[in-house]
Amino acid sequence: MDSTTNGARKLAGKSYSTATWATNVGNEHGQVIMSVLTASDRSGLGPMVEGLINRYRMAGVAPPEVLYVDRDCCGNTPLWRMFEEWNLMTIRLDIWHFMRRFAAGCSTHSHQLFATFMTRLRGCINVPPDDLKALCDAKRAELEVEGEIHPR
Repeated sequence: MDSTTNGARKLAGKSYSTATWATNVGNEHGQVIMSVLTASDRSGLGPMVEGLINRYRMAGVAPPEVLYVDRDCCGNTPLWRMFEEWNLMTIRLDIWHFMRRFAAGCSTHSHQLFATFMTRLRGCINVPPDDLKALCDAKRAELEVEGEIHPR
């Protein structure tokens, strides 16, 4: 689950400036399975979460074991309370947002060693080998589509 202002900024016509936040929920394949546009950050997520829980219930599918989020992963947050029906699910900060928070105290994007630092930081984080391989395969496929001849 990730919230951003980027998607909402792309609205045009009568919808322009009616929403400022886009929140997307994706699955393990990187596909967006539900999305909502809201006027402010984290408002209006209750109906989206209810709809998500109902979709899983109606499909007869077990709820996810882990929900990776961009924030609100710790403590008794409103997000935790929205998902209380899925009491066995763990909510965790996704690795990208963890790395960004860690790096914020160490360097800036413009620093010449920022990319090296982030690469080495990623190497320090214990990512299950299957997950890392899937991520690398997905990125390699994305680069090949973009015309990269032999991406590493």
